[in-house]
Amino acid sequence: MDERLTREIKELLAKEGIKVFGFAPLPSPGELEELLCSDYLDSLPDSLSYMKKPAWRDPRLFLSWARSAVCVALPYNTTRESSTEHISKGRAWISRYAWGRDYHDLLRMKLKPVRSLLRALGFKAKIAVDSFPVLERTLAQRAGLGFIGNNGLLINPDFGSYLFLGEVLTDAELLHTEPLAMMCLDCAKCVSACPSGALTGNGRVKPSLCVSSYNVEWKGELPSSAPLFAGRLYGCDLCQEACPYNRSAPLSDEKGFEPGAGLFAPELNFFLNGGAEIMETLIKRTPLARRGVRGLRLSAERIRRECQTKSEETELSS
Repeated sequence: MDERLTREIKELLAKEGIKVFGFAPLPSPGELEELLCSDYLDSLPDSLSYMKKPAWRDPRLFLSWARSAVCVALPYNTTRESSTEHISKGRAWISRYAWGRDYHDLLRMKLKPVRSLLRALGFKAKIAVDSFPVLERTLAQRAGLGFIGNNGLLINPDFGSYLFLGEVLTDAELLHTEPLAMMCLDCAKCVSACPSGALTGNGRVKPSLCVSSYNVEWKGELPSSAPLFAGRLYGCDLCQEACPYNRSAPLSDEKGFEPGAGLFAPELNFFLNGGAEIMETLIKRTPLARRGVRGLRLSAERIRRECQTKSEETELSS
């Protein structure tokens, strides 16, 4: 039954155009203690405090019946242009994962046939795309989709780290895939590229120093302790742009991930002074909707103030 079910799932995923997938057991209680140790949890900024809930250390507290996960990765690389090329020209930067259609919707649609198959066979099944307390990168690594790189992201040797992750959690006992070994070797290009020192060099990230913890996750007024945004309106791609695996990563086949009008290296002034209704229309059904109009305005204002401070410092030193 395991072999036949695994084969049927693979066939369904192939029909959905998913080329990177695998199967992993859910972590048992205690397996995630090292990753989510008290020191790490205590260092989380308020925007990520939800990860302190016990279910993150033991997913079975949330889904008591879950035993295995069908893990998939969907590449989203749509251009090889780098953020620095555009920020240096006075534009703001939106992380490339947020240029197109909201990946949550797309991945859920592609995973529905697998969920339907499992349920039809009498198994329980839930689709998880950033929607459950599951450490997706850890599960994906266990399922053989890639390895956790020095940038803290899942890296697939063929597709790099520009990957959206999703899972179907089930009580079915699936044939598990062999995990991949860490392949960054002595490379530390991502560590050197990080402008705020958020990367530790051993696959871990200091969330309190990561720009994305603030311009993506933060709710309300930004704290003065937040790192410099340096033109980054939403997310930060620097550690991925520096990664050698991404230099040769193929472009995504998904047209929905192509940059929408106004989302590729936009004029900062639009997010400072644009009308709310126009902005709502622009970000609708994109990952930017998570931040919302007010949040994007706050980030844009933060970038404007940084530019003013830099200009004043330049004048004083000249």
